[in-house]
Amino acid sequence: MLITLTGKLSPTPEQHQILLETIKTINAASNWLSPIVREKRTVNKIALQKVVYQELKERFNLPAQYAVRIIARVCNAYKALPKKSRFDKTVEFFELSAIDLDQRLLAFKGIDRISLATIKGRIVVPIIFGRYFLSRIGFRRGHAKLIYRRDINAFFIAVAADVPEEALIEPKGWLGVDVGIANIATDSLGNLYGGQELIEKREHMKELRRQLQRKKAQKRRLGKSDRSLRRALKRLSKRLRNYTRTVMHTIAKRIVSDAKALALGIALEDLKGIGARTTVRVRRDERYQHNLWAYRLLHQNIAYKARLNGVPVVLVDARYSSQTCPECGFRHRKNRTSQSEFRCHQCGYSAHADFVAALNISLRARAVVSQPQMLGGFHPYTGKPSASADGS
Repeated sequence: MLITLTGKLSPTPEQHQILLETIKTINAASNWLSPIVREKRTVNKIALQKVVYQELKERFNLPAQYAVRIIARVCNAYKALPKKSRFDKTVEFFELSAIDLDQRLLAFKGIDRISLATIKGRIVVPIIFGRYFLSRIGFRRGHAKLIYRRDINAFFIAVAADVPEEALIEPKGWLGVDVGIANIATDSLGNLYGGQELIEKREHMKELRRQLQRKKAQKRRLGKSDRSLRRALKRLSKRLRNYTRTVMHTIAKRIVSDAKALALGIALEDLKGIGARTTVRVRRDERYQHNLWAYRLLHQNIAYKARLNGVPVVLVDARYSSQTCPECGFRHRKNRTSQSEFRCHQCGYSAHADFVAALNISLRARAVVSQPQMLGGFHPYTGKPSASADGS
């Protein structure tokens, strides 16, 4: 399974300046080449290399391999565009965009140092990986990126690694997982992963953003620059996004660990098209939280962590799962007396509504067998489902 390992570089001040100049030069060279690619209307890097390689190399005083990588980079950027409108606009690269590195440009000297080609020759730079990544660095592949974070003035190396997956276990049963807003996740073991802290964090960030936007509007009316406020808004958005990702990763890790320890598969709700299917009116003051509901991110994290640990994952139809009694099967909307309470009007069974939904998801996964919709997992970067485990 392909994952990304990220390490932080610890260059000297002199090396830091060299890396900065290298990134700026590579992006400047890419911007010089981009209009030529558009004019030639070709994304064939071999054909293009014959035309522009020598001039590109001499104009920007580039090492040969960087010239080759720039040509491939610009061609790939145009390839990513829709074929019909591929050459309608010139692709532009930011001054400090991440740059691609291959095995000739980047070499590991053990696990704590790298040898990196720059526009001023090779330099050896210390690199720091977390413990999680150190156990997987042996599976690294050739492709990598050099990333500069302007906000913290630091360099990072993102390395692609092909980590082997464990063989799928034969599940003894299914761990149902219900996702929601009040409780981010609830499983059929009775574990509730509350979302109140995340809700409060989002509301706090929302208020901060409102204050900054008000100041921004005032500055615009007075004809003053609002650049610092725009940067502050961007930082705020990034903080919330990173916090949400951390919470989802933590919950996914716990769910997968429990499932693996008990030899259970994981049953998730099939929430595809949930926005279009939702007919319940949401109050104005609750729309913000509903729009930020990160169920897909949680599903992605569960799916790819499960793949690494050999835990099978299935999707089941979760409609009416919180209105159906797991004891007698009676379904009625009045069974759910409130957001958190469930009481069956037929047999009297009562429990937390989210726990009831998780139980029903687990029961439906067993019922769907022999062949439930098995997921090999989600691609951890694109978020797109991979092929099913049975090859369909």
